[in-house]
Amino acid sequence: MLPLTPQANRTIIVEVSLMNVQAFKQELGIEILIRQPVSGCTERSKRFFDKMKVHLSSYSRVALVYIGEPDWEFLTFVIDVNGDAILLDGFSWGYHGEGPRGLQWLFGQMGWDIDESLLPPAHTEGMWLIFRDHVEGP
Repeated sequence: MLPLTPQANRTIIVEVSLMNVQAFKQELGIEILIRQPVSGCTERSKRFFDKMKVHLSSYSRVALVYIGEPDWEFLTFVIDVNGDAILLDGFSWGYHGEGPRGLQWLFGQMGWDIDESLLPPAHTEGMWLIFRDHVEGP
């Protein structure tokens, strides 16, 4: 992983490991992506976000992406108004567990109060955009 400093956040490009991520980057209009090393661990995602959130300005939206078989990926993009983003893979939604509790923690860290009932249903493929005041889905 590249060293990250607040002064360099406009010039950092972090190579990502999932081929699908490039397509999501383009679709979401992401300029710079800071990618958590693949772990699927909620606690690691929390720590990574805590360290990297200084590289984002005002939050504009969160993209929740679920990819089903054979990958079974839950991806969370936190995107700022400049199109910079942090990609996390330890949060999930649609059931009661550590991943969904982690996602609610993330929204709290962002200062957002998101009603859990507005989040996507469990294991439904697609991308949902979460804004401070509404949700958009497929």
